[in-house]
Amino acid sequence: MLSMKIKEPKLRKELYKEMPEGMEFCDTYFEEFPFGEVKDVTFDGCVFNRIDFSNVNLEDVSLTDCMFDNCDLSNKCFDKMFITRCKFINTKMVGTSFIGANLKDVKFISIKGDYLNFSNSKLNNILFEETNLSYSYFSESEMKNVYFDKKHYYWFNDDFFVVSDAKPIADSNIYLRRTKLANLAGLKVIRIHDFRHSCASLLINNGANVTLVAKYLGHTKIEETLNTYSHMFSTALDSVVSVIDSLEDD
Repeated sequence: MLSMKIKEPKLRKELYKEMPEGMEFCDTYFEEFPFGEVKDVTFDGCVFNRIDFSNVNLEDVSLTDCMFDNCDLSNKCFDKMFITRCKFINTKMVGTSFIGANLKDVKFISIKGDYLNFSNSKLNNILFEETNLSYSYFSESEMKNVYFDKKHYYWFNDDFFVVSDAKPIADSNIYLRRTKLANLAGLKVIRIHDFRHSCASLLINNGANVTLVAKYLGHTKIEETLNTYSHMFSTALDSVVSVIDSLEDD
């Protein structure tokens, strides 16, 4: 399990009436946020509690040791921002964008939403826990020590096997690779499912035990394998007859 030491901000009830550019807020507790434009502002050790950021425009904001608890950050843009040692807890984040952002030591816990975009971002020591990441994007992002609660990521469960990267290979990649390799080899392009049949045929034709072939293919009953590949066993039957003939010769 990911272990991160995140500084708990000193809660101090203060509310600034203005938001000047270049301002830095330290150890500030926000229960209200009446600002519509937040530009080139640094938040260090701040807590945002039940804040709806729907009408807030964020630009060039830096977040360090901050916590967002039960907030609404849907459709907010954190593109190219630096976010360090922060927590997002029970927060709504539908369509929130982190394109090109730099995130380090960040926790996303019980996030409500999907369609998050982390494309081209740098993610270092990140935890997604009880967080729905359906339809989220991580294309061309640099990820190091990123931990996913897999049952909430791409509808994973304990029966899934993940290959390649933190997310599954897109089916389009498989089709494109198949077509490319078939053309290079001068072979006919076949359906992806036909590779399964080819595998079974190769196993049977090389003397593999039909019971093991059925198990390898995931068939619950051996009859399914026998019925599907019955034409392959006609050759095997000929070999059996040859064995009997050879015994008679002896």
